[in-house]
Amino acid sequence: MPYSMYVLYGDITIEVLILSFLQVERAAEGCAAAMAGVLPPDLVIRVLNPIIKTGDFPVNQAAVKMLTRTAEHPENGDIVRQALPDIMPGLLKVRGKPGLEEINGD
Repeated sequence: MPYSMYVLYGDITIEVLILSFLQVERAAEGCAAAMAGVLPPDLVIRVLNPIIKTGDFPVNQAAVKMLTRTAEHPENGDIVRQALPDIMPGLLKVRGKPGLEEINGD
């Protein structure tokens, strides 16, 4: 395909690519939310806590969202409360990182 064809359809190609990324992100978020409701909360916390503490954006953002979904389940309340001393330092660290305005509500 000649280069001019890529230039001619470049804007459409970029738009389709971006929309595809958004659809994959939404599907991944739905999957993470479902997993957060099914997997044992102590397992979810144990796996996500190091990712939240050391991961880069957007990986740590996805981990915080999944942890939030885990904490939202009423039956997980006691386990999440017990894990707060381990969870909070990572959440506070993430709060200060750039790019997490969506999580921070800024």
